[in-house]
Amino acid sequence: MDSAERYFKNSMWAQFDDNEREQLEVLMEAFVLFQAREQKYHSLWQQYGAVDSYHHMMSKSARCQFYLEGVTDDESDPLDLINYSAFLIRNVRAGRIKNSVYESNGPVEVVEEWLVVDRWWTGDAIRKEFRMIKIEGSENITQYRENDDPVWHVVPSNPTKPEQRG
Repeated sequence: MDSAERYFKNSMWAQFDDNEREQLEVLMEAFVLFQAREQKYHSLWQQYGAVDSYHHMMSKSARCQFYLEGVTDDESDPLDLINYSAFLIRNVRAGRIKNSVYESNGPVEVVEEWLVVDRWWTGDAIRKEFRMIKIEGSENITQYRENDDPVWHVVPSNPTKPEQRG
């Protein structure tokens, strides 16, 4: 338990009911993860802006399914989702909207494109378009969209399923 968490628990804890304390415990866990990430990355989230925070939220959200399904017991993605939500709000409030690697000033090149049609045997097939793009000065990014949605979503950087927990 770090000093901020200790102070909070000692000074204010008694005024909350069990439900509120449980909520605050989760928020404090996210805050502790935020502090650890800040030591490593030094507020890099500010440099990239709200659009980047949003893309991270989408990626973290997709990986939260592994936690939900019990495939992993690692809570860092759900806790990071809380933090990236806060980053999004803080970046918007500060006017840091489009400072994103996803909206680079450099040229964007489509490296590869492919189509996956899922549930084709039903009357409700899902058509997913994928593309890998190269943004000058950054790593390749894989994106997808479903059923001609105009919005492209970022595929998590490691979309493979982690080991099943015992």
